[in-house]
Amino acid sequence: NTNVIVIGLGGAGGHAINSIAASFEDISFMVADTDKHALDHSLAKNTLSLNEDKEKGLLEIIRAIEPYPVVVFIAGLGGNTGTDVMPFLATEATAKRRPVTCIVTTPFEYEGAYKNKIAQTALEEMRSKKLCVMEINNQDLVKYADKGRTFADGFRAVDAAISALIMEVTKSTLPPIPRCISY
Repeated sequence: NTNVIVIGLGGAGGHAINSIAASFEDISFMVADTDKHALDHSLAKNTLSLNEDKEKGLLEIIRAIEPYPVVVFIAGLGGNTGTDVMPFLATEATAKRRPVTCIVTTPFEYEGAYKNKIAQTALEEMRSKKLCVMEINNQDLVKYADKGRTFADGFRAVDAAISALIMEVTKSTLPPIPRCISY
C-alpha cells in the first residue's frame, strides 16, 4: 500500500514516468495523455486517455487521487496536455487538503517565444494559487552539455533530479512549502 501517487501529464510527464518508475516500488504511477501510442507504451500501471472527453478524464484523475494522501504531478509546460490540465488538477487536489507537488519542465529557447510564454503563464497561474512548483528549465541542459557532456547525460540528470524530488516528497510528513527550485 502506497501513500503517494505520481501522475505524469502529457508527453513530458509520461516520459518522466517511464524513466523513473522502475526506481520506486512503493509509489503508484499514472499517466494521462492525448497520445494513444504513448499510453500504450507507458510503464505506469494506470493510464488514461484525455482524447475523447477531457472533462471526464480530469474527473477520473481527481477520483484516482482520492485514496492517496500525497500527490505529485509531472508535466512539461509550453505544449498542450500538461500545460492545460496541471494547474486545474493541482488546484483541485490541494482543495482536497492533499500535499501536492508539481514538477515541471520549461521549454528550450529554440522551441520559440510562443511556447515559452505559454509555459511562463502556466507557472504564474500555479504560483498565484500558492501551489508547490518545482521547475526544471530545459534550457539549462544546453549549459550542461556545453561542459563536455551530452544532451543524453543532461536528460539522465533531469530524470535523477525528478527521482530525488519524489524521494524527498515521499519522506516528508509535512505538506511541501510552495517554492521554485531550478535544476
